Amino acid sequence: MKNRIASVKLFTLIALVTVAAAGMTIKSSARQTRFVERALNFSSIGITRGQTVRLHGLAVGPCNIPVEFVFLDSEGRVLQQTNQNIDPEHFESFDLNFDSLGLPDKRLQLRVLVKYLAHAEHADERVFASLEVFDNKTNKTNFVLSVPEPPERALPAR
Repeated sequence: MKNRIASVKLFTLIALVTVAAAGMTIKSSARQTRFVERALNFSSIGITRGQTVRLHGLAVGPCNIPVEFVFLDSEGRVLQQTNQNIDPEHFESFDLNFDSLGLPDKRLQLRVLVKYLAHAEHADERVFASLEVFDNKTNKTNFVLSVPEPPERALPAR
């Protein structure tokens, strides 16, 4: 009889711990769904010696937006990256100077990735991005690539 009572108590304890753990998991996942991770992908561009590519990110919406700017080479390797918080209706910039890379090549093909966390309760919250390539000596802009409506996609939940 004592063994049966001990077994019931143990089973009850295990059941309570399981329910509590399930409740913590539900609360944890509810917290994670407050944000939607989005990504903007720019197609390949080329820069050469004496040029810098500047990435601009503009936050549109009522909240600060955490953003990750990433420059990748043609093989998908990270050349340079940074994380920044952008205030509402403000922009931040991030540069990649060809000359600082110390590459023997005369030209570099790269692509740019912008990842950001949008607040799920603000459906209109966005980051707009543009690329600018300019001459290091004169600071003269060679070209600007801007996308009025960003080609974005929601990333899968982690």
